[in-house]
Amino acid sequence: MRGLRQNLVAVAGLSLIAGIAIGLMIPRPGPPTPPAGGQNIPATVDPSSAGRKMFSPIVLGDDYVRGKHLELVASLERQCRATGKDCQLAKAARAAVSAQR
Repeated sequence: MRGLRQNLVAVAGLSLIAGIAIGLMIPRPGPPTPPAGGQNIPATVDPSSAGRKMFSPIVLGDDYVRGKHLELVASLERQCRATGKDCQLAKAARAAVSAQR
């Protein structure tokens, strides 16, 4: 009985080591690729650059960012009308977006 148990432990240990080794040899997929088509983000493109400057300190002038700000302000205003909450925040947000023009 003791010999059988030792054999089972030995086989289990070797199987574990072989499984880890095989797992390390299996190639892993690369980074996920963005879906083709679908959401095309409008960009403010400088003719001298290759695309949007999303890390620029003047990102507030970007059309995409401005559009998102307007969506958020509209959402805050809808919430204010529907619930009566955060009306001061909605007013301040509208003023801030208007001041960026």
